[in-house]
Amino acid sequence: MQKRSVEDVKKALTMEKLSADALKASPNFKYYHEFMTKTTNEWAKAGNSIDGAKKTLGMEKLSADTLKLSENYKYYDAFMGSSVLQWVGGGKSIDDVKKLLGLDNLSAAVFKLNANHKYYDKCMTMRVKGWL
Repeated sequence: MQKRSVEDVKKALTMEKLSADALKASPNFKYYHEFMTKTTNEWAKAGNSIDGAKKTLGMEKLSADTLKLSENYKYYDAFMGSSVLQWVGGGKSIDDVKKLLGLDNLSAAVFKLNANHKYYDKCMTMRVKGWL
């Protein structure tokens, strides 16, 4: 079976022109949600980039502050959570994780305030649990 794009699925479910609120109220939303949840996990397993996921989700131009307000934020967050699992399971170095998250050149104060710090924290928490 051929993989479908996010836009193809929205169109097939007659949801392509719906606002965020109307999308959630649609009787087909549960199918869209299931597709998106599985798809973001597949993106992470395939090693898709963070920028690529943002672009596919239509979030590439959003600032860190507005990212969380996007209708697709929960799918971005799921992608990032799955990516962290892949990074830890694949033995990605701490420096590589920082670089992927755009945290590598930040001061300590800014580092903790960055929107991606939560994914770094999740990664480090998983690493420490693996050491115990």
